[in-house]
Amino acid sequence: MKKKMVSAFVMMGITGFGATTVEADTVEVEQGDSLWKIASTNGISVDQLMAWNDLAATTIHPGQKLRVKEETGVTASPSPSSPSVYEVEAGDYLSKIAGTYDTTVRQLKKWNNLTSDTIYVGQKLKLSGSGTVQKEEKPVASPTPGPSHTYIVRRGDSLSKIAQTLGMRVKDLKKWNDLETDTIHVGQALQVTKGTSAPKPSHEEEKVSVTSYEVQPGESLWTISQKFKVPVPALRELNNLKDTTIRVGQRLLLEKTKENHQEATSSFPASDIISTAKVHMGVPYVWGGNTPEEGFDCSGFLKYAFGKNGVSIPRTVASIHQQGTPVSSPSIGDLVFFETYKKGPSHAGIYLGDDMFIHAGSSSGVTVSSMDMNYWKTRYLGARSY
Repeated sequence: MKKKMVSAFVMMGITGFGATTVEADTVEVEQGDSLWKIASTNGISVDQLMAWNDLAATTIHPGQKLRVKEETGVTASPSPSSPSVYEVEAGDYLSKIAGTYDTTVRQLKKWNNLTSDTIYVGQKLKLSGSGTVQKEEKPVASPTPGPSHTYIVRRGDSLSKIAQTLGMRVKDLKKWNDLETDTIHVGQALQVTKGTSAPKPSHEEEKVSVTSYEVQPGESLWTISQKFKVPVPALRELNNLKDTTIRVGQRLLLEKTKENHQEATSSFPASDIISTAKVHMGVPYVWGGNTPEEGFDCSGFLKYAFGKNGVSIPRTVASIHQQGTPVSSPSIGDLVFFETYKKGPSHAGIYLGDDMFIHAGSSSGVTVSSMDMNYWKTRYLGARSY
């Protein structure tokens, strides 16, 4: 009788497994888990884990479901008891909502026609392909009568966030609004156009615009190749790209001239440094660590990422801060500095754009964080370039 009962349970287990194929490709995050730990356990890389789950940062939370195999077209959908529409609340982000309702960030973006991970409080999101949401106006620039338009600053806004949303540059926003710093406040009205046309570029900008292009949100190497009639292989060769990965704000050469050839061969390898840094997402923090095998501390991580791409920097945060060139606002690839456990610069990371930076945190290991978080915002000291 005992044997028969065991057999029955085995058959039930097999039947149950076959009925939950989608679940077999996912894991549920437990207390103490990290992306690096989950990736190692399942024989995959942190990059794959982030790509399959559309994660923009390494932050995960207990109870969140993560896909550990590449999606094959079968996607879990919310159960009949789940709501078909969800209203975004303070502290929400796409991966958190996806985990709560047993779906993926990719599906949420598809169902809601989202081109980025940006969401806002009060926004209504469909939780299935059949959900319906009453059309709402996205809170972007509000035109006012006359030759110029204004934007009213909202809670959580920053100059870089507004510039990205409206497809413009931070330096133009600062120029049009006579801002000396990046500080803005809720309710402030910002001029977001000048007359009916964009400011006329300087002579240097006119010269570079015909031979190079700055990547805009939502663009890929293929769309840029179609826009400028330059084959993808030619774009990769001109810009020394190892693959087709590009980033918002990155400047791409469109043709080879004597001037831009010198620029390409002597320019700072920001994109390569960031690529090297992101490869090691999830590597644990170790005081005095210099390599991915032993772990990294803050400055050891920076020296490793820069050194792998031919840029030599000092070993300590204080020395890196002292020898770098001060800049008023960071560009992609610059270093951002913070005052944490002692007076003066004691922590630093690599600026990724959009107020995000990658660093080796003492409690998180190598991760991506937002400079808009109160902890970092109140400790920010400035930026340096190399």
